[in-house]
Amino acid sequence: MKLRFCPAALLMVFTISFCFAQKPPSPPPPLLASIGDFKLESGASILDCKIAYRTFGTLNSAKNNAILVTTWFTGNTGALIGSTGAGKMYDSSKYYVIAVDALGDGFSSSPSNSTRQPGMRFPQFTIRDMVNSQHQLLTKVLKIDHLLAVTGGSMGGMQTFQWVVSYPDFVDKAIPVMGTPRLTAYDTVLWNSEVHAIEKDPDWNHGDYTAPPPLRAVKDIHWLHLTTPRHEVANANYADTAALLNKVEAPSQFDANNYFRQLQAILTHDVSKPFGGSMERAAQSIKAQILIIASPQDLMVNSQPAIDFGKLINAPTILLDSDCGHLAPGCSGDRVALALADFLSQPPARPRRSVALEDNWQLVWSDEFEGAAGGVPDPAKWTPQVGGNGWGNAELEYYTSGNRNAKQANGMLTIEARQERTQAEDGSFHDYTSSRLQTKKKFAQQYGRFEARIKIPFGQGIWPAFWMLGDNIDAVGWPKSGEIDIMENIGREPGVVHGTIHGPGYSADKGIGSAFPLPAGEKFSSDFHVYAVEWEPNQIRFYVDAVLYATRTPADLPAGAVWVYDHPFFLLLNLAVGGYWPGYPDATTQFPQTMQVDYVRVYQRKPASPGTQK
Repeated sequence: MKLRFCPAALLMVFTISFCFAQKPPSPPPPLLASIGDFKLESGASILDCKIAYRTFGTLNSAKNNAILVTTWFTGNTGALIGSTGAGKMYDSSKYYVIAVDALGDGFSSSPSNSTRQPGMRFPQFTIRDMVNSQHQLLTKVLKIDHLLAVTGGSMGGMQTFQWVVSYPDFVDKAIPVMGTPRLTAYDTVLWNSEVHAIEKDPDWNHGDYTAPPPLRAVKDIHWLHLTTPRHEVANANYADTAALLNKVEAPSQFDANNYFRQLQAILTHDVSKPFGGSMERAAQSIKAQILIIASPQDLMVNSQPAIDFGKLINAPTILLDSDCGHLAPGCSGDRVALALADFLSQPPARPRRSVALEDNWQLVWSDEFEGAAGGVPDPAKWTPQVGGNGWGNAELEYYTSGNRNAKQANGMLTIEARQERTQAEDGSFHDYTSSRLQTKKKFAQQYGRFEARIKIPFGQGIWPAFWMLGDNIDAVGWPKSGEIDIMENIGREPGVVHGTIHGPGYSADKGIGSAFPLPAGEKFSSDFHVYAVEWEPNQIRFYVDAVLYATRTPADLPAGAVWVYDHPFFLLLNLAVGGYWPGYPDATTQFPQTMQVDYVRVYQRKPASPGTQK
């Protein structure tokens, strides 16, 4: 079927917020979803937060055809209606298209429509906050836990980059258009000039105005960067300068405080922030396929960071060589729409990538759990521990062998905790069963990177763990053997995982650990995450999804304590029920509880090339 596409429609999508002279036709109002008090990155909250959205098409039975379209700076989903439909840019005959209004656009919660936090009392938010609110819309309201794709232009492109970094397992494909993973210094100066122009405008009055401030200087700055001087000179009527100024500076339909807060969101945008400013590590966290569309002549959002990021992830990149600058998609005929249609039509290819593969490590041991469906974990690699003695922590479960509580299927290991009455070999009774697997006497290694991609469960009294013990434990006992807890979670803290070391003088509740929290309201049980340690002489580094959150060295130990991480350790996976630390199941705890493990991989440092220094 031939794609029905009007370039003018895309041009409208990118320019409607800047055409101040004419008010566009009013589309029907969007749907509104309430997500409650929404906690922001800053720690502040948007009270009674609402997210506006529109849906087009039908979600298929497999729930694998959903596409999220994000909005641009000062844009709204009403302007996307003309580009959505059968055979159009966002083809709702093939895909379930979800268009979502960004925070601060006047439809989703904004300074202009908040009754409890109006005007500048509305808290400052970020691009990541926009994305987190959209994630809550999808998972809590629409009950969608996976997207085929996310796309958007300009600030929508920034949100697209943030989506694939914040939720790497949620999205198969992403198409950022005229967006950036972070601002350049040039961008920062540009957007700050608009902020300063607003702040200096007496009619704005610190956001406390009774009539819409004209913000003429802001509009002049913005218009000058939408295209290029060459484009404007070629298309200008030199005798009509006054008419042009009147058009550029005409009254705007967009609220000035909304404009200010979205400007601030753009100015703080940087997907590498959780990675210590490393774009390389941010890129390594991405699992989605990405198509980048940018223009080297873009004066509004510099294209170089997007181009460089594409090189880091080997993403195909379409460069629109056009004097139209930021508006290049609308000046490029049907090129963007055809590229988007072709990219979406390709089958998703989601290789299970590891951060370590690109970071000077070589794989030495792994289990991808590709065994027969329903089969037990590979007995050449894992031994089930059997018993129910509380394991020193007053745990309630009885660990079994066989495939009742641990089995493989579809490239995944599932460990299941069940609420069921079981009699142990010693005659004792237990109300729960689960599984605990170890590589003891089958595999152990001193130093390296140890990682697993896991989706943990959630429930009071539930205690999933991925950890290691020293292989000399039978000879010296615990804690002299040493213990490295790569990941632990307790059910009452669904958004926090812990990484801890235990040794003589610093064990049990005196273990030396750190917590890694997700943004407020998010749960680790919602998606897979990669949990890892990089262990080298006198140093152990803890990671979640390539984010380094803790480093342990002998300097962290109590006075007189011994660093015991100088010999091989073996691996363990288990799902405990109850214990001193997590507490015990209550009426809110649902069973069965499942811990899904995509893979476990162990690496060692690659040998240094001849002539290079370590």
